[in-house]
Amino acid sequence: MFGIFAKAGAYANLSPAARATLRYVEVQALGIALSGLQAVTPLLSNPDPAAIPWASVAHTFVTTVVLSLAAAGAKYYKAQGDPPIPLAGGRQPDAPLRNDSEGLRSAGPTPAVAPPAAPPVA
Repeated sequence: MFGIFAKAGAYANLSPAARATLRYVEVQALGIALSGLQAVTPLLSNPDPAAIPWASVAHTFVTTVVLSLAAAGAKYYKAQGDPPIPLAGGRQPDAPLRNDSEGLRSAGPTPAVAPPAAPPVA
């Protein structure tokens, strides 16, 4: 799951399923925040925990689950026709992939590393 976030942060091309998963997580996180805010707000005026409208909080959370599933499904079907993200340096997105040291995959040849310079002779 966290590999999807790393790829998205690196602007790597994602599959439609990965894009839908990101949309689901995004909407779900917003819904959890709204449900939590709805649960905490009554405590500001009345410190009694019985003042929290738990049925309303549960209703908000269930609605969020349904909306996040709908948003993920819509993103999955819309992402089928999305073009690949263009890469820097003019490389084509369908170039062969290589493994980086961070575990991410990127296109292009591995950059050459110059050998360390010899220390100066005194």
